[in-house]
Amino acid sequence: MAKKTSVNFTKEVVEHLPIPVQGQALYWDRGLKGFGVRVSSTGKRVYVAQGRPNGVSRRVTIGEHGMDAFNVRWTVQNARKRAGELLRDMDSDVDPKETARVAAAKRERDKAELTTLRQVMEEYLDNVRTSNGPLREASKFNIRRYTEIYLKKWLDLPAKDITAKMCEERFRELSKKTPKQADAAMSNLRALLNRAREVHADADGNYTILAVNPVSRMLKTVRLHPDVPATGRIPLNKVGAAWSAVYARRAEPDARLSADYVLFLMLTGLRRTEAAKLKWSRVDFTANTWTIPAEDAKGHRAITLPFCDLLREVIEARPRVKGNDYVFVSRGASGHVVDPRGIMQEVDRAAGVHVSFHDLRRTYEDIARHCGVDSDTRRRLLNHEGLGDVHSIHYANSPDPQVFKEAIDKIGAWVREQVAIAAAGNVINLRSA
Repeated sequence: MAKKTSVNFTKEVVEHLPIPVQGQALYWDRGLKGFGVRVSSTGKRVYVAQGRPNGVSRRVTIGEHGMDAFNVRWTVQNARKRAGELLRDMDSDVDPKETARVAAAKRERDKAELTTLRQVMEEYLDNVRTSNGPLREASKFNIRRYTEIYLKKWLDLPAKDITAKMCEERFRELSKKTPKQADAAMSNLRALLNRAREVHADADGNYTILAVNPVSRMLKTVRLHPDVPATGRIPLNKVGAAWSAVYARRAEPDARLSADYVLFLMLTGLRRTEAAKLKWSRVDFTANTWTIPAEDAKGHRAITLPFCDLLREVIEARPRVKGNDYVFVSRGASGHVVDPRGIMQEVDRAAGVHVSFHDLRRTYEDIARHCGVDSDTRRRLLNHEGLGDVHSIHYANSPDPQVFKEAIDKIGAWVREQVAIAAAGNVINLRSA
């Protein structure tokens, strides 16, 4: 509780007011009721004004004695003048704290109305968190890409000025050339503007800009393009030929890395970025397992699975590079393989159709199903855990990787058999077949 004392304020008096041992002391001017100085135990002297607007006690800080604030150097004279203004307002039931709150709210509204789409994007990339932590670099890259490329003309436009009509016109324009990009651009924009609305909402949760998200408003009358499921894969009767064609390239030093990487994808069904980041520290030849940790896995679900014999032969023969822990090590900036498209041309030729990296994942699903692997196990092998029914989520969820050994061995044996069939057709002679 501050001690209250009344004195006649002058420069000398204020500068020599006693300093309390602890806490603070309040001194009041005898000439102007409600004008005071608060002295703290550190020796700091701050001018204040205290009144009762609407019967409610209010103490307002004016400024520290001798300090500059907004180009005002607080002396006894100008502090008393400011106190007089505040006290007259409070006598007229004008609450200075409410006035300050209104002024602050106006400043925030003005700031919100000037916030550009570029600023919204940067704030989103810096501060948005998911249930698994900060946005991944890949997600940030895509958000920036869709905004800076497909919404380039809007980057320095105040976000509040983006309308549903503008969104519809841009969506239709993009749809003529790149329907999928049009969908992605609008979906990303909707997320950015939702974030802007929340960031700039007032203390009561009212939106100060974008009362309605213009993308959401557009989607009331305009639909995104239907999501057409991808169906690409290697035909099952071409799997042996595709494996053999890729395996043959391992004899070429310049192609060895890419070939091993594609073989690993074919026999694991992993996503390309997950497989590329496999590290030797995550390979356990004693336990006969490999692991993709949560930070490298889509959905942030770690996965540990056993090797089949055919895949282990490939990985055990991989060279190790001192100072680089990646299994598929590269001299590039990332340190690991990134885009071995040349080897995929071998897969295309052998399969007789164009095959993407993700098509290898669908092919793995086909092989597992052909080998009689049940759907719950297939989901786990593809790290789609949690997308099934109650049984698959809560019961078919053993953390022991060895429960998958039988299924993985069946898959590996079937591929080896297909390689032998292809070899018999003079496609290639695989030593281990």
